[in-house]
Amino acid sequence: MFGNYGSKNFMFLLWFPFDPKNYYIPVWFFEMSLLLSTTWFDITMDNLNVLMMDLCATQFEILKNRLIHIGTNFTGDEARDDKLRLRKLRKYIIHHNYIYSCSELVRDTYSIGEFCQVGCSVMVVCFGLFKLLIIPLKSAQFLMLVTYSTTMIYQVSLYCCYGQKLLNASNTITEACYMSRWNDCSTQVQKYLAMIMNRANTPFLMKAGGIFSLTLETLMTIYTSAYSFFAILWKVYHSEDQAP
Repeated sequence: MFGNYGSKNFMFLLWFPFDPKNYYIPVWFFEMSLLLSTTWFDITMDNLNVLMMDLCATQFEILKNRLIHIGTNFTGDEARDDKLRLRKLRKYIIHHNYIYSCSELVRDTYSIGEFCQVGCSVMVVCFGLFKLLIIPLKSAQFLMLVTYSTTMIYQVSLYCCYGQKLLNASNTITEACYMSRWNDCSTQVQKYLAMIMNRANTPFLMKAGGIFSLTLETLMTIYTSAYSFFAILWKVYHSEDQAP
């Protein structure tokens, strides 16, 4: 984490075409600005990605509530006239298609970034935890490693939790159609509901790099794999210490 140029410490061990010791303050401010700018960009992209997933999940929830009440929000003569229901269902089908299109756009836009972020975060957590066990407890580097590793764990958990939220929200559309009192509607309304249910039978999955899904199950797999890799590093480190 800290670079050592002679008797002066820097945050990073970077190459410069000059001796950094002679320009300690400018180099220190340059590295600090580099750290802050990359951190700001990383946080901004994470928040934007998570907010877009949350927006898609919210739209699925809105559609679910509308479908549940499609057969119960009419009384009197309106209850026997399916024209209003058909008009609403056409709008709901369009809404459903737009939600899927928006979710696919979010997945395609952030897929590679999510893969890189999750992969790097897992590696940072593994090596960070390993280094925490071999550096002094009462040191600034220990505190920075704890903070950084915790942030990486939170980042991976955030992606997977919101990916699971989107998956759960998309799974409720079929149930909403079934709970909409479809048996009191006309055959044409039932066909529209069956069309929505057929589309909703395939739940929407956020995938990082098109390889693994962002779900709680994947999160537990990541934690298990990270611990296994950490255990291997620790075993190799001890075997080298005990070698004659």
